[in-house]
Amino acid sequence: MPLPAHNNPQPHPLLAAMERFLPGTPEAQLTGLLLYLAAFPIAISLTVMTDWRAFLLYTAMWPVALMARNRWRMGLICLLAPLVMFVLAQWVRPPQAGFFMLLVLVLSACEQVQADGRPGAFNIIGVIFPALCVMVLSANVFMFLLLLVSVIFYIGVFTLRINGMPLSGLRIRLLPILLALSGSLFFAIAAFILMPRINASALPGFQQEDASSGVGEELDMGRFSNVILNGEDAFRAFVPKPLPSQDLYWRVHVLTTMKGARWLRDPSANLARGLPDFMAKLGDVSRPVAYHVRHAEAAPKWHPVLGVPTRGAIDRDAMLNPQGEFVPIKPSSVLSQQVKMRAALDNPYSARQIGETRIDGQQKLAAWARQTYRQLGSREAFVGHLLQRFRTGGYGYTLSPPRLEGADSEKLDDFFFATKMGYCSHYAMAMATALRAAGIPANVIIGYAGGEWNGFGGYYRVRQSDAHAWVEAEMAPGQWQRFDPTQFVPDARLQFRSRQMAASRIGEQEGWRGSLARGAQRIDAFVTRLNSDIVLYDEAARQELLSGSFLGRLISFVTFWLVASAILLVPLALWRWWGRRDPLLRLDQAFFKLGAKQGVERQVHEGRLAYAARWKHAHPDMPKPRSASIEQCAILLCEMMFKLGPNGKTLEAQAATRRQIGQHLQIIQRQKFKS
Repeated sequence: MPLPAHNNPQPHPLLAAMERFLPGTPEAQLTGLLLYLAAFPIAISLTVMTDWRAFLLYTAMWPVALMARNRWRMGLICLLAPLVMFVLAQWVRPPQAGFFMLLVLVLSACEQVQADGRPGAFNIIGVIFPALCVMVLSANVFMFLLLLVSVIFYIGVFTLRINGMPLSGLRIRLLPILLALSGSLFFAIAAFILMPRINASALPGFQQEDASSGVGEELDMGRFSNVILNGEDAFRAFVPKPLPSQDLYWRVHVLTTMKGARWLRDPSANLARGLPDFMAKLGDVSRPVAYHVRHAEAAPKWHPVLGVPTRGAIDRDAMLNPQGEFVPIKPSSVLSQQVKMRAALDNPYSARQIGETRIDGQQKLAAWARQTYRQLGSREAFVGHLLQRFRTGGYGYTLSPPRLEGADSEKLDDFFFATKMGYCSHYAMAMATALRAAGIPANVIIGYAGGEWNGFGGYYRVRQSDAHAWVEAEMAPGQWQRFDPTQFVPDARLQFRSRQMAASRIGEQEGWRGSLARGAQRIDAFVTRLNSDIVLYDEAARQELLSGSFLGRLISFVTFWLVASAILLVPLALWRWWGRRDPLLRLDQAFFKLGAKQGVERQVHEGRLAYAARWKHAHPDMPKPRSASIEQCAILLCEMMFKLGPNGKTLEAQAATRRQIGQHLQIIQRQKFKS
């Protein structure tokens, strides 16, 4: 039987670089590296949810854990702790929950790793606590799986290193471990079904005051382009069938107040509790539609309305205000991530609401609008003339428009008569200003237009890049009509139509591009279904499941269990594969294989010394050199693996011991064939 090579191997370049540039012993550096890699997904997930710069700070703190325990190290920690608190407080303001989770995570990296590679207790507390927080707060089922595997891997590495157990020679039995973990996961999912999670987005201090993406409560000449360039998901809207592109306008906010070159929501829009809502003003509708929305954010601040709302009670924490917006009942309210809604696609629609005609500044545009209206004599003619001007007047569409000159009270004048380049907010604000100047009540509406239809899941996927602004005007008493001036700009019209056509006809595309796009949609539909059934499992879903209408959701839970069980196998298989590359493990396996050739199989519970004694007892007439080599080989293997002697302290000593073990194995093999 060929024996594994036992020459002096060169250390891995990464380990050699660590030994050169980092403090501490090689064993401490190895422990630090393994714990850092195991905690990497946890640290990344938490810092992405709070502030990504904290991950760099977490990484920079790890060398402190490798330093020898002395007064200099204690002084450095006393100096770093308040500095870390100060820096984190600048990124995530206390008393937000994210600040305290980051503080625990970052300071845990300073916990002492002893010279023999044993980690400190605070290492595991400082990582598992943030991991559990991220698992609760995550809105993605696959993020949950990633963190679950990371926690299991981290606990395994920590247990091995704190007990001084070697990484080489570790006997991993995949099937029993997988069955145990899979069974535990099954009962955890069963408990999850019976006891749904609390909406963690409602935890005080975890909500961010300002969203980094999405439509806001005002419109100016600069901010909206950042939203349009954002490709993140905004929400998914589940509808019975695809809708015409001219109906895909998702209302979010109604801007009724003009200040210079900005349009804002009515300051009293969030203080309208007790006043008649939009439903009291809405007339009869002829094109009702029912749909439900699942937000990408766990704690949304609004609900998108397809057309105009026809149902006010959709969310116990949301109210429908007089402007037709769904807003939180009070500032501390957290809207539901998934809601069922009813709306109407009528355009125009009937509503008895007071129109606003006041403007602020923009004297040239206002003068042009009044003169043109007097010449044309009707609202319809004026609107048609204005839209025709956008079509043929040399206007263009760009997300990087030229800088507008003058004060805020003159910027729309500069756009309308001079630069003529902009995006949806420019055209919507200019049109609404011109309408009001002509005496036609008008508002600017911001929300989303379009969306990618997913036929496999039956929903529209609306991204932040679909953010849009348009105009609603009162064309006759009580008759409000939607106008999208950007659609009349030649460049924008072509872009919008091509994008909508591509988004709605993915199922009809041919070739490899179509296959790839449809495959991506299938995956997105599958992930969306799991997220809806598992992550968004609330009290209403639990009652539905236990009442009998449970087959679809139960299938999702079973699928989740099977996928999670398969994922749990990955780190175990990788560990086993990596261990087979260890030269010490190969020598250890060769030792037991030589004994098996002589009919001495190792028992599951049996150690190397006990196995060597039983091997010699089974063959009392074996030559003395062979008997001595069996005993010495078992002793050296134990010393190397369990640090019982001085042989595992340095790389040179380890290589010398491996050579001795290899020589003893050669003696055992030669003596065996001679006997």
